[in-house]
Amino acid sequence: MPKSTKKKKDKAADFSKAKLKLGKGKQEANNVIDTSFKARSIALPSQSIATDRDTDAPTTRRRLTFDSLVVHLKHYNHNTRKGGALYK
Repeated sequence: MPKSTKKKKDKAADFSKAKLKLGKGKQEANNVIDTSFKARSIALPSQSIATDRDTDAPTTRRRLTFDSLVVHLKHYNHNTRKGGALYK
């Protein structure tokens, strides 16, 4: 009989609730997951929009080149196609 009661006590001890200690604050759970994260920015100076455009290419008032106007003419939206055809 003593062996079976010891096994029952051991099984019950696994699922027993931990007692709160007075003045000690809330205890952290043993299965707590750290969800904090850190983020950093990456600087890519070679991928600037200003360096991609040619300064000597002719542009419109909206600063669109001829190639970008041709792309607008092939666009699915009719207002965008019209904006590419007006060439202001």
